[in-house]
Parts: sequence; structure tokens; C-alpha cells
Amino acid sequence: NILTERLRRLEASGLVKRVTLPSSSRSVYQPTQIAHDLRPALLALAQWGNTHLEETWTPPADYLAPST
Repeated sequence: NILTERLRRLEASGLVKRVTLPSSSRSVYQPTQIAHDLRPALLALAQWGNTHLEETWTPPADYLAPST
């Protein structure tokens, strides 16, 4: 499964952590602080692409807003 493999690689890289929900045996993935620290760089790349590349997906305005 492609998604499973990608999530495992993100977990191994420290970008997400797997958390088991207390009310069930299901697991979810949550971003780590490392992932949050990467956000400004990713947003800068997204903004550059929207400025310089035609037909680039433009995210909603709140997506590019700094997180609090």
C-alpha cells in the first residue's frame, strides 16, 4: 500500500508520530514539532510557485496564513 509506506517513511523521518486513539484500537498520525518547524519553508515554496509558475494550484488564503 503506497499510503502506508509513505506514512512509515514520514514516521521514520520524525515528521509524524503514530498515536493509538484511547477509545479504540485505531491509530492516527499527527505531525511532530519537526513537521511544524518545516511549515514556513513549505509555505515559501508554495508562494514562489504561485507567483512564478502558470497553472499552479492556488491554496485557500487561510492555508498560506502562518499557523498559531
